[in-house]
Amino acid sequence: MTGGCGAHGPASASAGGAGPASASAGAAGPDTVTTAEYEVYGALLRELYADRDGRMPTGTFLVAQPEPWVAIADSQLIASNEVDPAARAEYLARNARPYTLEPRVPGLPRQVALTAGEVAAIFVGRGRTGAYRGYPDAVALVRLSRVGFSQDGQTALLFIRRIGKFGIARMRRTAEGWRFVDWPTGFFMDG
Repeated sequence: MTGGCGAHGPASASAGGAGPASASAGAAGPDTVTTAEYEVYGALLRELYADRDGRMPTGTFLVAQPEPWVAIADSQLIASNEVDPAARAEYLARNARPYTLEPRVPGLPRQVALTAGEVAAIFVGRGRTGAYRGYPDAVALVRLSRVGFSQDGQTALLFIRRIGKFGIARMRRTAEGWRFVDWPTGFFMDG
């Protein structure tokens, strides 16, 4: 199964990215999202959402797993010669297994991790206009995959879906931290 759809944990809120103590806060197993992956998530979301002064919106970020659009981006990634082979292999392997996202993304003022059922419930009976049901201060619903790293740990690949757009993002580690590089397989519209 591609895309990491599967086991989901309970939704919980967190301020400032400090999540609850849990198994994923300690030693990481193969299906546990690592601290390094959360650092990449935080860097990408800062690049996409921060204003010119580096300030993040003050509302709540809703984070969830990428389903079902990730299969399209994955097929492009598999065919691409433009990405680091080790990062691609790790990305595909990590996302072939179920995993649970927690509200631990650094740099977000407030965040809630949602299960697939909870995501579906915020859209029931209405269009995509207005606030997400139950989250009137939501800044965005962002779907994030597991992160694949290059062998040297300097390049990262991850899937992101937000506001009707999705794709694989390539990030590079710099002296200042993780930075967005490009969308190596393109950026797609889903609606």
